[in-house]
Parts: sequence; structure tokens; C-alpha cells
Amino acid sequence: MHQARFVDTKKRREEQAAQDFLAAGFGTIGDERFSIEGPDDVNAANTSVLVVDGELLALWEAGSGFAMDAETLETKGPKTWREDLKGMPFLAHPKVAPNGRVWTLAVGGSRVGIYRISKSGSLEDFGLVDIGRAAYIHDWTMTDRHLVILVQPWINESLRPPVVAGFEWQPQHGLQMLIVDKDDFTNQRWAQAPARMFFHTGSAWEDTDGTIRFDVVLYKEPVLGDGGGTPEISGRWQYDDTLQEGYLTEVTIPPSGDAYLYETGSVGEVLLVDPRFRGQKRHITALPSGYSRNRPGHTGLTVHNWATANTEQFVFGDDRMVEEFLFVPKAGSTQEADCWLIGSVLNLKAGVNEVWVLDAQRVEDGPVCIWQAAYSWPLGFHGTWA
Repeated sequence: MHQARFVDTKKRREEQAAQDFLAAGFGTIGDERFSIEGPDDVNAANTSVLVVDGELLALWEAGSGFAMDAETLETKGPKTWREDLKGMPFLAHPKVAPNGRVWTLAVGGSRVGIYRISKSGSLEDFGLVDIGRAAYIHDWTMTDRHLVILVQPWINESLRPPVVAGFEWQPQHGLQMLIVDKDDFTNQRWAQAPARMFFHTGSAWEDTDGTIRFDVVLYKEPVLGDGGGTPEISGRWQYDDTLQEGYLTEVTIPPSGDAYLYETGSVGEVLLVDPRFRGQKRHITALPSGYSRNRPGHTGLTVHNWATANTEQFVFGDDRMVEEFLFVPKAGSTQEADCWLIGSVLNLKAGVNEVWVLDAQRVEDGPVCIWQAAYSWPLGFHGTWA
């Protein structure tokens, strides 16, 4: 059975009543009829979800997570972790450690907040670090000991709507990485790499000598969306064969000195890893891949093994739009990638959504199971399983 509800935000309520788009968005200006007193008035709660101690949170970039009943999907309202943090951004890419502790960021200009939340859902700590400039941060990564905040040279000092129009590419800064001790946020160091843009990381780990390694998709210049940049963000799509491609890359940060980039030939976006090994040494990364000339979105799924440099891919075809596939460990398994890959796929020809299951160790063999709904549902930015 499939069940879904829209998050009951002010933005949705007023736009449904007016039957018009009113609130300013990442690529839209908005309407003067829409009153704004704080960031949660324009909160779309539409980017990702997180479950903490049985409570479902719908997440956005620049405002609170919206709490929902995990069974009925009834909206409770913006989540306030501490009274002085009311309305504080709660980044849509939280990281859940294998012990259940949740970490995420609050991005606002050059100041970045750090949340540390217990498995039971209580706020353990919140602190601020200074990244030096108002860089776009959609994602980040962490090891078992450190947070790694990537400060890309894509800068927006104004945040005036449409937000996407206010960014400037400043490659002279390069791609900088702030490494923060999880136990002491004041204990920091910086690493430097050539100028790159990014949206999503995989997961990081540390070698015994303190070397940090993580995977990420990097672009040599700014891009927005899979096939149209700014037009796509504003609701229009057109194929652009000059658009920069993002390459799956391993970043190595030595204990001192500059970072190194090892770029694979794999092109895609949104990296997934076995959740049991987040922050620990691991080898397997999965990501949607492949593009169509006829519509936005992905057409395939790639699995890369960093230890063997082996890449496998399954191609779904041009009549299917592929969303994220998440690692779900097989019953009783303890080894990395001894998992099912489960993800949502939009079947454009049939006009319905499907849930596909593949074996993470034999992706090229194709699906072991396909469940097909009787209808379609909206495509998402990100998703997870609870």
C-alpha cells in the first residue's frame, strides 16, 4: 500500500487557497501578496526526510524541519530544538552515525551552525563556526571523529529572490574544506583543493595516520540541475549539451597540506552508501547516472567500488526517470554492500511509479523485484526509508 500527504506549510496553504504560486523560491521571485515574517513562512519542507526517535521530519534548506506523525503523516509544525534556535535552518542532508546520533548544519551566510542530536531525539550540542564567506552548502560529510564542511567558491552575499540569480563564481578561492573536531568545535583546520562546485557527497573516513578520504561529485564550473541550469530551477527545461558534467571523485586530505582529487569517469549525482559504514572505511558508492536528450532526470544506476576501481551500471532506458536507490542491508548481513538497492522509478510510458529492487553486488543483472503502483506520484529531491 502506498500512502502520501503534502506537508501542511503556510506556503502550501496559501498557494492552494489562491491556486497560484506566491512564495519566493530558489529560482522564483514570488508575489507581493504573500507576507513573510520568518524563514518558515516560505519553507517548502520538500527536500529530504529524517526520522529521529520515531518522529518524521520533512526538511528544507533554509528553515526548520517540519515535524510529522510517522504513521498518519499529519503535520505537527516546525521543529524547535531549543527556544533560542527557533527558525534556525536545519540542512536537508543530515548524517546519521552508525550509533544513531544525528549531525547536521545550519547554514546562514559565513556562519554555520552545527547540530548534535542524540539517538533519542534530544539536542546534545549546538555551536557556530565561521567559513569566511557565504558559500552555497547543500551537503557536507563526516568521519567518526571529524566534520568536513566544503566551502565552494559559489558565493551569494545578498540572498535576494530569485536566490539562484545572486550567486557569483569566484574560482580564485578554490574549493576549501573546514575540518572540525566532533568533540571540540573550536579545534579546526583547513585544506585546499582546486576550484570545483558540488551538490552531494558520499561518506568520509580516516586512515590511521589521520588522512581523510571521501567521495563527492564535482563540477569544474557551476551548474544547476541535470539538464537546464537556471531554466530548469524556474520550471522550464531544455537540453543543453554544453552543460558541465559532474564526475564521481575521491578527495584525499592528508594530515597537513593540500587535498588531492582522484576523478573517475563516472558521471551522475546524489551519492548513496551502506548506512552501517557511514564515517568508517568503506568501498562501495551508488548513484543515479545517465542523461536523456528528451527530458530531465537520470536513466541509469551506477555502483562504483573504490578498492577495485570497478564500475557496474544498469540502464533503465529513456522511458524511465530514476530517483535515488538506497542501501537496505540483507537480513543477517554484516558485510558492506551485502544489501538490496531499493529506489523509486517513474515509468513514463505507463504513467505510473514503480519501486525497483536490485542486488548491490550484481547491479548489471537488473532487478530482482519490481512493484508497480496503479498511478504516479510526484518526483522528489531526495528520499529515505524508515
